[in-house]
Amino acid sequence: MTTGRLMKAAIFVEPGRIVLADKPVPDVGPTDALMRVTTTTICGTDIHILKGEYPVAKGLTIGHEPVGIIEKLGSSVAGYAEGQRVIAGAITPSGHSYASLCGCHSQDGPGTASGFKAAGGWRFGNTIDGCQAEYVLVPDAMANLSPVPDNLSDEQVLMCPTSCRPVSRVRKRARSGSATRWPCSPSARSGSARSPGRG
Repeated sequence: MTTGRLMKAAIFVEPGRIVLADKPVPDVGPTDALMRVTTTTICGTDIHILKGEYPVAKGLTIGHEPVGIIEKLGSSVAGYAEGQRVIAGAITPSGHSYASLCGCHSQDGPGTASGFKAAGGWRFGNTIDGCQAEYVLVPDAMANLSPVPDNLSDEQVLMCPTSCRPVSRVRKRARSGSATRWPCSPSARSGSARSPGRG
């Protein structure tokens, strides 16, 4: 289902060819969020897709590292508000499969008998439309979004170490009610050097 509006999106056509084209803005289901993308990055995986080294469906929107603002929330999503600034994790587990419940979020393979599938949790720009677009539909929003501190720019958030990205911390935070600690925040104490997160 779509909203009837159109957006610009980077769409995979064939190896060696990704085009900017119009695509319908998706509408949200009960557990989803529609994010207006303000900044996104190009991952090395996107380059592999462009080169034809990793197969994806023709017409798929690529990309999986977005920061943005919640445009619309599904009726069952709690703890977030429309207009809130957020990041969506590159790994977007359902939170309900055996793999996800065991903490193996990157292997969450919805629709598999066991719930385990290699790279099953990576859905943006792989098995569902990604974030190289004006809007992206974030499935299972409560598990796959994390608030972004106002004192960080989009670029700082995207370069933040993997430890401050969503997913594994989201469920823990939801249970405890505590806020996410962003170690790359200018106000955080300096610690050991870390590599930027990879999608």
